[in-house]
Amino acid sequence: MANTFTVKLESAAVEKRLAELARKVSNLRPLLVAIGERLKRATDDHFQRQSGPDGVPWEPLAESTKAKKTQAGKGGAKILSYSGQLRDTIHMRATDSSVTVGSVKSYAAIHQLGGRAGRGGGVPIPPRPFLGVGPEDEQEILHLTADFLER
Repeated sequence: MANTFTVKLESAAVEKRLAELARKVSNLRPLLVAIGERLKRATDDHFQRQSGPDGVPWEPLAESTKAKKTQAGKGGAKILSYSGQLRDTIHMRATDSSVTVGSVKSYAAIHQLGGRAGRGGGVPIPPRPFLGVGPEDEQEILHLTADFLER
């Protein structure tokens, strides 16, 4: 038979702090909103820098796409920014237990993941990830979480 013993900590300060943490953890929405806003800003930065969350630059446009953009008077437009609609529809939604960042545009996935598009799927589209959590985002999320728990 194992010998056991119990040590009971009776500290008003520790009990108060644990109660504060329990209240904060029971309402994560403020933290999730802050994380969502951070990721939405980071997504905007990906469009500005023309690179994915990991910092890897997007594949350059095909010459045929550059020619079409030039013909339409948008030759200087950045990748994935022909009309600005994809970027403009990036939104964030936070609930009590999750946060999502995304776009309602039907073509968002093909640009994020790559694939084949056009009539008969004849046009290859390289992946140009604009959504996601990069190393800098991860560090910021950790800071936001620590700040949230410290308040």
